[in-house]
Amino acid sequence: MLTTLLIALLQAPAPAAPPAAPAPPPPFAYRSRVAPRVHVHAPRARVHAARLARFVSRGAGLESGPDSVMVATFLADLGRTPSPVCGLAIARVGNGWSGRWPGDRASALRDEAPDLAAAEDRLGAPLTDRRAVPLLTVTLGRPEPCVRRAAAELLGNAAMPEAGRALRGALGDRDARAREAAALGLGIMGDSGSYPALVAALRDPDPDVVRMSAWALGSVEDHRAVKPLLPLLHDRNDGVREASAEALGRIGDTTASPGLVEALADPSPRVRLAAARATGELEDQRGVPALIRALRDSDPGLRAAAALSLGAIEDPAAAEALGRAASDSVTLVRLEAVTALGQLDGLRSAPPGLLAALNDRDSEVRRAAVDALGQIGDPKAVAALTALLKDGDPETRRGVVEALSQIEDSAVTPPLIQAMKDPDPGVRRAAAEALGNDR
Repeated sequence: MLTTLLIALLQAPAPAAPPAAPAPPPPFAYRSRVAPRVHVHAPRARVHAARLARFVSRGAGLESGPDSVMVATFLADLGRTPSPVCGLAIARVGNGWSGRWPGDRASALRDEAPDLAAAEDRLGAPLTDRRAVPLLTVTLGRPEPCVRRAAAELLGNAAMPEAGRALRGALGDRDARAREAAALGLGIMGDSGSYPALVAALRDPDPDVVRMSAWALGSVEDHRAVKPLLPLLHDRNDGVREASAEALGRIGDTTASPGLVEALADPSPRVRLAAARATGELEDQRGVPALIRALRDSDPGLRAAAALSLGAIEDPAAAEALGRAASDSVTLVRLEAVTALGQLDGLRSAPPGLLAALNDRDSEVRRAAVDALGQIGDPKAVAALTALLKDGDPETRRGVVEALSQIEDSAVTPPLIQAMKDPDPGVRRAAAEALGNDR
């Protein structure tokens, strides 16, 4: 009976938006400014951090998760909220990645409602109330996108098998919006048991369902998914191709490398960018020539991504091209190129572009060039590094001392002695430590 009433509450139509400026939204029963967050592209480290945060929350005696009544109230309030505000409110729902560590009150504003943090902790914890599952399942097809996302997030992070079964079942819903949201939830869940259902969803007639299912397969990280995902790199829909490239990168199987290399020439900038990132995640040297060509692409975002991926692959064959990219007109590209040069395996000679980057107008690029030269250990860089001991930024000067200490050449001793007179105590300390080491 309770579940029936809750479903009826959620299925009630949302009021139409007024033509004039909307009135302030009604107050949330539990201060929905608690902005829960969806971050579908979070690295594995953040996933582990979220799990640890939940563990700490439970250990601290906080609420274990929302019950069905709280879920119903939350979703109903979201449905009555103007769309932009609703989207912002749900930006963090159901995944535990709150704006502050669970249980931390130090970052709360003095005039925030006292129940705000408690609601945030509770909504961020995994759902365990089975009565909420049917309610959330029917909500996957709601017209409001942020409400559908909330339902997908809560189901995807639920700590019970019923949620996975409900999401897999919703992949067969007649409503394409519900199928898309179900795929999102399964991707958040990351359960390998959902692999067959997601692969079947790649044949869905709706391209957005296919796109989300491809993304979800990347989250599941099952190597079996490479075979069904590779043909989607040629799909007519840009979003499908982009999601497939991203998924293949997250799976990390090098058999996908030729397909991703081909996708680096895709007509869509978004697809090329996803392919560049994915190629770096595979760390396959077969992608190096295509990434070098991408350093000359008209899209600066792609050029930066190509440099980043070349650094991840660590092939010294990219040194010359990265040296040229170190003088790119866009600061981010120069920064990624300089950083990548320091990551190349076995590189012992610094390309001219890296030495020139020591005089870059951007201090972050200069510091990255200093670090890279220290990692390369090229004695020819000693004079250029010594000149930077007069840089006005103490952090840069400390980096110079550390870089000089990594170069195995007697020429570094005079500048290190010079650094012992630096006005910054951190620079002097670093120089003393460098001189104290056997050279």
